[in-house]
Amino acid sequence: MNLYCQKNKENKNLYKLRKLHKQILCIADTSYEVPYKFESDEEVYQSVNGFLDNISSKHIVERLRKIGENYNGYNLDKIYIVSKFYESVSQKTYRDWETINTALEIHYNNILPGNGKSKADKVKKKSGKE
Repeated sequence: MNLYCQKNKENKNLYKLRKLHKQILCIADTSYEVPYKFESDEEVYQSVNGFLDNISSKHIVERLRKIGENYNGYNLDKIYIVSKFYESVSQKTYRDWETINTALEIHYNNILPGNGKSKADKVKKKSGKE
């Protein structure tokens, strides 16, 4: 393929194979298992109790409590969120996907010098909306 593209002066990237992902409604084997339907109240109770036993055996609640107690020990100036995750963190924290982006835009609008379109361009660039 490389030799053909060199002789005919074509871009070899046009002929590269791409990985196909599973399409919606496609019939194929998958590792995902559809959960079964509970037939009785007793099965629901057993499932919930099994879940609670699993959590208590791994001491999840105690671990979360310990993290919460020690939050003052973390240097918050050195904890960062990658910009591509602003929306998901904002959604989970504030139940609004745009809160962090809006806060950054307001912050940069207040601290950056300039007026009009040049300032708007600087704000967009700094807040990652460009």
